[in-house]
Amino acid sequence: MIYTVTFNPSLDYIVAVDDFQLGLTNRTSSELILPGGKGINVSTLLMNLGIESTALGFMAGFTGDAAVLMTIQRVLRDDEISRIADAIVSLQEREDTTLPAMRSQLAACEKAIDNMLNAIQRGIITASTKERLEQLETQRQELKLSILQVQMTKPRYTKEQIVGWINRFKYGSADDPQYQKQIIDTFINSIYVFDDKMVFTYNFQDGTEPITLAEIEATFGSDLAKVAPPEITPA
Repeated sequence: MIYTVTFNPSLDYIVAVDDFQLGLTNRTSSELILPGGKGINVSTLLMNLGIESTALGFMAGFTGDAAVLMTIQRVLRDDEISRIADAIVSLQEREDTTLPAMRSQLAACEKAIDNMLNAIQRGIITASTKERLEQLETQRQELKLSILQVQMTKPRYTKEQIVGWINRFKYGSADDPQYQKQIIDTFINSIYVFDDKMVFTYNFQDGTEPITLAEIEATFGSDLAKVAPPEITPA
């Protein structure tokens, strides 16, 4: 495996004009989006040669805009948010093995205390009865405290709470740098750039999403104002 690092990865937007005329309005005849950057180019060449390679880099500019817009379109949908919330609730239940064990111990302890009290009511008392009952009551108090501490350090969230928290990301502006940062930091784990597609890996189960460059182009449409180089007026 060969790793490459591109400090300024890009999506190169190439347009073709059949008959360019200076000073007039020109229409493009075709458009093409290609992943760019020295490290990405090396990784692409290595993969074409059959050598395994992973391209790493920092995301910003048009690439960052594409990541944010595609995430908004594909992740921040009601059905997808509901699926993510269900997965998080399920994950909480699978990962939470401490609390069920403590609750089971607490139930056993309380049952033992009830049995001791029933025995005392029936007149079955031995020299160790009082000592054993005190031990059980101390154990019960310790278990209740431990359960409370775990609940405070590892709060459980309902599906409604999770959906409400994710929904707040639906109302930001895709042009706001702070909102872009929140989307990327919260949802995106990694991005892999290939010749014909980008693969987004999100921070949730089954969160791998291949996106073709044609889909990215369709997302931006024919409006090149956001992605084209600044206009230069001839001197």
